[in-house]
Amino acid sequence: MEESQTFIGRVRNRFWVMGMFIMYLLDRLVSWLGVRASIAARESDLFLGTALFLIGFFGFESGRYCDGNSSDYLSCTRPATYYFYDAPHTTLIVLGVFLILTWFVRARR
Repeated sequence: MEESQTFIGRVRNRFWVMGMFIMYLLDRLVSWLGVRASIAARESDLFLGTALFLIGFFGFESGRYCDGNSSDYLSCTRPATYYFYDAPHTTLIVLGVFLILTWFVRARR
């Protein structure tokens, strides 16, 4: 009986330590995001302009492709040299550029 109690106590202790470590990581993440959000709020015109430009740039479709997707057979008149980025890829690009912008803004100070 004694041995099972100590085993349960050790397992409970390890779960408690892991829980405290996870809480520590979440606290650090929230403080990191708070700093980035304050930079984005202070420089909102820069971030809004960048977001609108990137969404417009990567969301543009020419409407006709030479690889057979939306053009008739052998009648491609407006070839496209780029492909359309869908919403998840555009979102990841915008978030990546936002992280780079916050890095530049913090380094500027």
